[in-house]
Amino acid sequence: MAIVLGLFLIFMITIGLPLLINGSVFIGKLFGGGNSESEKNVEALGDFNVNEIPSATNSADINISGNVENLGTLEIFLNGSKVDSLNVEKEQEFASTITGLNIGENQIYFIGKVESSSATKKSQAYVVTFRNQKPKLEVNEPQDNTITPRDEIKVAGKTDLGVSVFINDSPAIVDSSGGFQTQVKLKEGENKIKIVVQDSAGNSDSKELTVKYEK
Repeated sequence: MAIVLGLFLIFMITIGLPLLINGSVFIGKLFGGGNSESEKNVEALGDFNVNEIPSATNSADINISGNVENLGTLEIFLNGSKVDSLNVEKEQEFASTITGLNIGENQIYFIGKVESSSATKKSQAYVVTFRNQKPKLEVNEPQDNTITPRDEIKVAGKTDLGVSVFINDSPAIVDSSGGFQTQVKLKEGENKIKIVVQDSAGNSDSKELTVKYEK
């Protein structure tokens, strides 16, 4: 009895188990057809790259460009709505102008398609902030047309957070509350001091003061 059982185990290990596995693979291919249709579609799908999109703009229109590879159509979406559909089947590059950005944050994304496939490729969502108002600019000191006996004067004021400040073309530090200040060297006689503020969207404002240095 032990001999028979041993022969049966040897048969199952050397012949029976491989035969069972091969049979299962054959049946799977027979009914499943190898790779699924979705896998074939993904393999057939091309690709696209989008050139840099600004994070902020002072225009309601924005130009977008990039390149594509093995795609038929490239769709562009703004805030969830399709705003353009480009036929790129014979193109290697694409360009489009998106209009109608909302004040504040906007989301832009892309979907690439191949005509012979139901699969799609979706890009990341790009966030673009549209601002068209000048940043605040308050100059607290000095007053315009100030006369001073010193060869240096403090320039101080306030603007919005995240805004860059330039005083006579030199950058000034802006603190966490939007305040800024710096010292400006004066030459004898009349001096012009120009303060410029600019936000990340390109909106700007400026003021020019006259300060007279008299010994």
